Formats: sequence, C-alpha cells, structure tokens
Amino acid sequence: MSARGSSSSLVLAGRGSAPPPLVWRSWPLVEPTLAGALGVAAVVAAVVSAVVFTTGRWDWALAACGLVALAGWRLFVPVVYEASALGVTQQMFARRWRVPWQSIERAEVLRRGARLFFVDPAIGLGNGLYVPCPTHMTELRALLDYYLVGRVVAR
Repeated sequence: MSARGSSSSLVLAGRGSAPPPLVWRSWPLVEPTLAGALGVAAVVAAVVSAVVFTTGRWDWALAACGLVALAGWRLFVPVVYEASALGVTQQMFARRWRVPWQSIERAEVLRRGARLFFVDPAIGLGNGLYVPCPTHMTELRALLDYYLVGRVVAR
C-alpha cells in the first residue's frame, strides 16, 4: 500500500495544511530483509538441533518447530497501519485499534519505524506501540512532527 491523500485537510495553529494520510502494510514474513530471514532460519535450526540432540527424535523436533511458529504468530499476519488526522490506526484481521494523537505522549523515530508512547497505558496496547514503516519514513516523520509538535525524538 502507499501514501494516500485526503480531500479534507486539517489546519492546526496556522501551520498550514496537514500532511496527507499515510496507509501501509507491514508483514514481516514477506518483507525482503535478509536479517529477518536469517533470524527465522537461525531460530528454527537452533530448535531442531537442540530437540534432536536432546531427545534423538525428529517428530519432537517438528512439534517444537510448530510451537515456535505458534509463538511467533505475528510474523505470519499482515498488519495495516494508518496515520491520519484521527491518529494512528492498527488493523489486524478484522480488528482495528485507533490511538488518537492526544493519547500519544511522545514518539521516538527509529531507523525503520517509530515507537509511540501513550499518556495512559490503559489504552489497551500496553504503554506503547512500535509502528514499522521502513518504506515511508519521510511521510511518517512529517505526520508525527505535525501532530506531535515538540514531542518527537529521533534516535
């Protein structure tokens, strides 16, 4: 998915019009990162080796790999993110979580995404949310700078 514009724009405190909304998909299993692929392969190889070495049974090694896959279920599920005038929305399966900008205390911009810290951890997503966005970092940074004035830190 890519960045999309909206016909309605928001003007805050004379700062001009808001950046257009940004919608993108994050799916770690299919994103072309060598480190991610090597990491998954290393974990699977380590589990198989440890179980076979300990028990001598390949069927137990396959069961252990299944448990590792179950524990890493988020790798197999695409997540759609949207940053707009309403806040940041995360959609997985048919479930949507929207965090309004007023609920975000601060944001840390990282190399391949941003970490959002909430004013109130009772929002339901813990005390923060990591938003992976390696392909649209410029657009995401513009939205964060616009809606979280003075609360964005680059790491």
